[in-house]
Amino acid sequence: MQSKRRRTARHRGESSDHMLEAYNERRAVPREGAHPMLRWLTIARSYDPLPGAPPCPMDAANAVPSLLDLDACRTMERQVAMRVMTDGTEHPAGYLEYAAAFFKWWFRLAEVIQSPLLPTPTDTCSWLCADDVERSLVVPDVRRGAVKLSQMLEVRAGEFEVVSAMSVSRTRTVSTTLQTLRTAEWNVKMHHTLMYGTLLDIYHSGLLGVVQMSVVDSRYQGRLAFEWVKKVIKSPSSESTVLPAWPLVFVHGWQYVVVWRTGHAVCPTFSAAYSAWRDLCLGMGGIIGGRYDVRKCTI
Repeated sequence: MQSKRRRTARHRGESSDHMLEAYNERRAVPREGAHPMLRWLTIARSYDPLPGAPPCPMDAANAVPSLLDLDACRTMERQVAMRVMTDGTEHPAGYLEYAAAFFKWWFRLAEVIQSPLLPTPTDTCSWLCADDVERSLVVPDVRRGAVKLSQMLEVRAGEFEVVSAMSVSRTRTVSTTLQTLRTAEWNVKMHHTLMYGTLLDIYHSGLLGVVQMSVVDSRYQGRLAFEWVKKVIKSPSSESTVLPAWPLVFVHGWQYVVVWRTGHAVCPTFSAAYSAWRDLCLGMGGIIGGRYDVRKCTI
């Protein structure tokens, strides 16, 4: 049996001619691999037609993200596929790239949540409590890190592709995307709250999670030289969601999904997600990647 990494590498080597052949034969192809837009069009054409063209569900789903199973994702993708294939309208390439990126993320999460549930911890990390986080706010790097994290997590599935289509140039810049698709008021308020607000201001703005995340990242970089956010947190703006040699935390809207091997845990807060991630690492012996000792960051 081939590993997922090797299967993905094999799909990346598929030529555009192979994709065109599958498109003409209405045959589904794997979601991962090269030629993302052509790949998604091939998947879309493999669906049986629906009567009429239903409204596009992607923007509404992105506005209020939820965890959908594979059947619900297929239903949503089928609706978009019928809009593209049967309504007689020529859709711009940007819309097709948006759909390809959108469903790549949503199906990845659907695959994750169909795995068995992992036990969730009953305790939370002591140094992520209110008093300790409030003391951390005096460190400018924690606040600056929280701003970057808030921007990174704000980008929704497919928005890089939307902005690329609007600017006629390929971009994966978080700041450019948010300046284009969010209001100036939102950008200013988020930045001002994280840089100058009290802990209570941050909490009521729904930004406590990114501050805690910045605290964790600072501790791991300082003690282990481990870029925790870059190597553990996955969101729609991430380049890859392949599982490495340690658990990952998928951030989907206001939900955190901790993933390890064949199991997952859904957590409502970042502190609970970090505790679940930490416990999984300690259950492996405390050393991840053969060199990073998580036990040095538990106190």
